[in-house]
Amino acid sequence: PQKKQITLFNGQILLNPSISKINFFCFLLFNIYIGLISMPVDLLQASTLGLIYKMNPDQQSNITSIVQFAQLAIQLFSAAWLGYLCDKYGRKVIILFGLILLCVTIFLTPEFSTPYPYYIINQSVQSLSSTALSIPPLLADYVDGHTQGKVSGITSVLIYAGSLLMTYLNTVQKDTAANIHKKFLLIGILASGLGLWIILGIKGGTSYFKDAPPQNSSSIAPPSDEIKDTSVRPESDSNSHIRVPIEAHSQIKAETEPGLMAGVIEGKNPWILTGYLVSFLMTSSLGLTSFILVRYVIYLTQDETQ
Repeated sequence: PQKKQITLFNGQILLNPSISKINFFCFLLFNIYIGLISMPVDLLQASTLGLIYKMNPDQQSNITSIVQFAQLAIQLFSAAWLGYLCDKYGRKVIILFGLILLCVTIFLTPEFSTPYPYYIINQSVQSLSSTALSIPPLLADYVDGHTQGKVSGITSVLIYAGSLLMTYLNTVQKDTAANIHKKFLLIGILASGLGLWIILGIKGGTSYFKDAPPQNSSSIAPPSDEIKDTSVRPESDSNSHIRVPIEAHSQIKAETEPGLMAGVIEGKNPWILTGYLVSFLMTSSLGLTSFILVRYVIYLTQDETQ
């Protein structure tokens, strides 16, 4: 028997089969983690170079340029491989790899005797950890396509809230050579503690589909256009997708484009459009932003001309 899908907030959020509330909570915690940890680490880099490594502004500008080039090169060549490994070995393995690298590099950042080449190597490894943490498609794995837009908006707010909080806390105390070491130590401890909770709570495996029973000749679902949807779905009701029976929706989703396209097809719900746009604009994904806007307009036009 298929596992029952869990709904949250009176049906406004629908989780994918086999995803528990604990899994979803740790997914939200993971997004808060990104804002809480990445922002203070970035803000402390200038103070670290000036106060710990005694570099003047010109030297700081030079080493920052080298670090940025190294980080972009690593991200360019590692993203595809990490994506492949994420599908092959599972989301949790890649996230654990990224968390370990991130925590180690945070602790080491102010501890080198010289910034050349150790600081550059450390920052490059830290960019690899950031790439590893951004690769796993947890939103698509955890949340049903009809409600991914809402959750995407929620996660964006959590990331911004975490970043804003840590930015404020970082300005409360002026940076000195003595307290920079303490700040990195506290951030490293926070990153390690939250990371442990995330690893314990997120779901293992490559995706939630892995838990679905294998299909055979007698269980293959018919094409999506042959599936009978007996629910009442008035065209004027923007929330009518909530009434779709879970069993029928599972069959439809297995035969249609997952993830992004599933959200675009149901683009009549403005929550979906808004959530995707916030997420893509936040990550500077202009290509995806343009893509979803074009597809959204196409579907609205098709509906109006029918």
